[in-house]
Amino acid sequence: MTVAQLNSYIFIIAVAVIAVATAVSAGCAVYIQKMKLAHKPVPQEVIDVKTKADWLVSEASTLLDASGVEKKDWATNQLQQTNPNLSDAEARGAIQSAYDKKQATQSQSTDSNTAVSLGTVDDDNDKG
Repeated sequence: MTVAQLNSYIFIIAVAVIAVATAVSAGCAVYIQKMKLAHKPVPQEVIDVKTKADWLVSEASTLLDASGVEKKDWATNQLQQTNPNLSDAEARGAIQSAYDKKQATQSQSTDSNTAVSLGTVDDDNDKG
C-alpha cells in the first residue's frame, strides 16, 4: 500500500464522518423546527436536582456580600424557580445536602495538606 493510497483512504473516511455528522445535525434541526411549528416543547438536557443544587451552592459561594443563610436562601429560590414542582422543604434539603458535601470536601482537603515549614536559608556571602 502506497502513501497515496493511504491518504486516499483517510480522506474518504474523513468525508464519510463529516457527511454523517452533517446529516445528524440537519436531522436535529428539522426535528426542532417541526416541534416548534407544532407548538410542542423541544426536549432539552435534563439536570437532576442534586447536580443543580451542587452548582447553585458553588454559585452562591461567590456572593461576597451575603451571609451563609442568605446564600442558602438564594440557592433555594433559584432551585425552586428552575423546578416549580419542587416543594420548599425538598429544595432546602437538597441545598443543605450540597452545602454539607461541599464543607466536607473542603475540610478533607485542608486536613490532608498541612503546611510544613521549610526553614530559612542563611547565606554568609551576602554580608558585606
